[in-house]
Amino acid sequence: MKWYNGKLEELTQNWELTENELWADYQVLGPIMSAYRVLATMDDVFPIMVGAKGCSYHVRFAVVAMGETDFDLGKRPAITLEFTTSQIITGNLEVKKSFCDRLMKIVGNKNPKLFVLVPTDALIISGADMEPLEEQIKAFTGIETTSIQASNVMGQSPQAGYSPAMSALLKPYLNKYQGERSGVNLFGWHWPSRSHDREIGECLRLLERVGVEVKTVLSGGSKLSEIEKAMTAAGNAVVCPAVMGDFAYDMEKSGVPMLTWRSPYGFSGTTEWLREITQGLGLDREKEIAELEAEYRQQFLENKEELKGKKIFISGGPGRLIGLLHLLNDYEMEIDTAVLFYPHQNSQRDLQHMLDVHDLKVRQFIVSASLYELDELASIVDFDVWAGGYQEQHVCRKHNIPFVPITIYTVPHEGYAGAVNFGDKLRMAMRGFNFTESVFNAKEIPECMQLHR
Repeated sequence: MKWYNGKLEELTQNWELTENELWADYQVLGPIMSAYRVLATMDDVFPIMVGAKGCSYHVRFAVVAMGETDFDLGKRPAITLEFTTSQIITGNLEVKKSFCDRLMKIVGNKNPKLFVLVPTDALIISGADMEPLEEQIKAFTGIETTSIQASNVMGQSPQAGYSPAMSALLKPYLNKYQGERSGVNLFGWHWPSRSHDREIGECLRLLERVGVEVKTVLSGGSKLSEIEKAMTAAGNAVVCPAVMGDFAYDMEKSGVPMLTWRSPYGFSGTTEWLREITQGLGLDREKEIAELEAEYRQQFLENKEELKGKKIFISGGPGRLIGLLHLLNDYEMEIDTAVLFYPHQNSQRDLQHMLDVHDLKVRQFIVSASLYELDELASIVDFDVWAGGYQEQHVCRKHNIPFVPITIYTVPHEGYAGAVNFGDKLRMAMRGFNFTESVFNAKEIPECMQLHR
């Protein structure tokens, strides 16, 4: 696992990560499941996991572990094409008509437009050629079929899964549209975008308030027709930059540039996000942006009065961490330690932006902190509050540190409202509210202004 522990300023100037041989992970699934989630949340695209005998059991476990409820994956078919070990070793791979008959019986009434073969590590390591399997499935079903490669080996950023999955969806539509462009696409988180009113819902609301048309959301809960529609937009705007990859640059080459590369977290981050989008579209929306900010300013200042100077630990992935650093910086909290998991190609630039433009101050910065490092930190630093992945609750329980989960929640953390929501949560945790009374399900709060009535 690529690792760093030191000063943020030194890391951004010389981005060198080393191998940590003692690294212990609490993540259980690799980039292949990130790819699976992108594909499986599409309405007319169906991933087919191709692997050794027993693959189907792992896929069913993964569906539950990675969000049967949140992503609605439990109601979607989990399709697997399995081969014996000897078939994989010898390359004797063939799709039988009986498999395709069963496949169409399962998904035929769902109007499938694309099958995507996703080979597991056994197939990847053996160098199996997916093209004959693609051709056989297409011949039997009449449905366009392609394949991607995303390893299940941990240590890679989930972007190693998102990127090939999104590229497979976008590739047929690149460099084709030549008409007028308008509006923006929202670039992923992979929540089904039409059924969740969290980050995507808040971003849709913000853009509606400033008069910006949203063409579609990439990815989650959409159809291939919406992927095609995305190519008519005048630009892309980020909800979560974890869902990034080469396809973002491919879209730029096809006439759909990225207008903003960071998420709308905190007051400064949300204002920056809205300005970059509206100015990129040639719109003057300063009045509307100021009105939006004013709606939450008083609640934000109430939170800041209590949070300013409080010592906090924060962790997150390449999208969420940058955003939460924005938010905590706005509250002028003492960010003692920040941990980045799964950095990607834009992480260095995003962190440098925070240092240069927002004067971010962090005492210690860690990339890919292991469990023993988190436990050591908790034992030697007197944190007022800790915000991190749900699994980190166990460190906080052991050391009696107020804890706010950042990965399981039901109210938005993005936008001006999200800044107030998250500030509310930090204050409530420090006052004794237990968000992880159940180790499996977060106890949540209502919409923001919980402390401001």
